[in-house]
Amino acid sequence: VSAPALMPIEAAAANAILEELARRGRHALEASGFPLRHEFLITMRFQNQTHEVAVPLPGVPLSVADVQSLEERFLDVYEARYGAGTALRGTPLEAVTYEVVTIATIEPPAFEELEFDPSEADVALKEVRPVVFEREQHETPVYDAALLRLGHALEGPALVEGPTMTILVHPG
Repeated sequence: VSAPALMPIEAAAANAILEELARRGRHALEASGFPLRHEFLITMRFQNQTHEVAVPLPGVPLSVADVQSLEERFLDVYEARYGAGTALRGTPLEAVTYEVVTIATIEPPAFEELEFDPSEADVALKEVRPVVFEREQHETPVYDAALLRLGHALEGPALVEGPTMTILVHPG
């Protein structure tokens, strides 16, 4: 939300904006059923400058002390981005936009442990057809990707076909 104001901002006004943005984020993602968390930021700049820097906030509600520390936090972030000594200390600052990033935390998927299958890949062979590689035609086995297993070895030339892809294995 864009709400430009010179620093120091009013903690109550900033809290109202940030809490509303957090509410919107919660509303958008709560149906997912995943645990939610928020990251709060205020985009700030030196007065009348175009370069804005997002300053992470400790959380909401902001206290008066949090608002007072924003200037120093901005200068730290600014100099981390643009280099030591680049901040114009003593120049009035503007809070430009308020941002809340709502994050749904999901568990990593459980992957199936694959077993090594040393058998021949012939179980996945669909057909043999002519394919041209560098102006030379080769009789080329075509394999069904869904039937190939860990341990199956293919020598080129070969094609591996799946519903959304084809893999070309060059001769040799």
